[in-house]
Amino acid sequence: MSRCAHRDHQRCGRWRRHCILSKKNFNLDTPYGRLYHRLEASGLKQHIKAFIWNQGESNAGDSVLEYKTALTQLYHDLNSEYTFEKFYLVQTPPGCSASSGHQTVREAQRQFAEQHSQVNIITRHGFPTNPLFDGNYFLSDGCHYHALGYEVLADWISHMALYDFYNGSVDFQAPQVISVKRETSKSLSIEFDKPIAIQPDLKIDGIVYTVKDQLFAVNSKKITSISELKVDSKNPKKLRITFKGKRLKKGAVLTYILGDTYPETSIPYRGPWLVDARTGIGAVGFTSTIK
Repeated sequence: MSRCAHRDHQRCGRWRRHCILSKKNFNLDTPYGRLYHRLEASGLKQHIKAFIWNQGESNAGDSVLEYKTALTQLYHDLNSEYTFEKFYLVQTPPGCSASSGHQTVREAQRQFAEQHSQVNIITRHGFPTNPLFDGNYFLSDGCHYHALGYEVLADWISHMALYDFYNGSVDFQAPQVISVKRETSKSLSIEFDKPIAIQPDLKIDGIVYTVKDQLFAVNSKKITSISELKVDSKNPKKLRITFKGKRLKKGAVLTYILGDTYPETSIPYRGPWLVDARTGIGAVGFTSTIK
């Protein structure tokens, strides 16, 4: 399997095909040029199982359209040069304290995966607590991980490949939103494509953080007025949210995962999350209109 790897600080646009000057004159100073040269030299250009795209923080601040356009161009470039079966997309998580957050990049990635059947999406949300470093899987830069984070991500990706190519029994794609619907003026439901679970509260530096108080926003404004958040007892793919003192309107926009840090801190957000009830992989972050 060939992996389309890159450093977290590189922008999506740096991987464009135009980095190659000609088929016999590779620009090895560019990521795409080096990739093309290696696959051409190895004879693997037409025998690739999957590319893995793991976007870091550099595109924070891009609009949904800007990032999706850049990612679509890259995807088309790869399709024009190589034969591959899958494109594994790792959704950008909170981290790096970007001033504008990464929610627009996450939504662009979600839409891109939804629109391309060859694309499977996974997240970096839901990592288990690190047995070292007071449970933290981030390095001190708040961007990159201790070994545990990368080991868990690699394990999840390998299981996704096992399911896709080698008759694995468990689908390791991340849960994706299907719909967000207003039920009453003070409640709504979110339906996912897989059964969902709510991670337990997480205590960091003496403060207890919960999913209901940290991860949702309406019209880009974080909300802490959720009185109840629960998985539907009859449909484990559906999440029900009840608000206190807030009137919901159809047409408002709900965001799951807004911003990069815990409130009034510089600590990168690392949980709790909504996760796949079976695998523990975090649900895909989204921005969706309430119907």
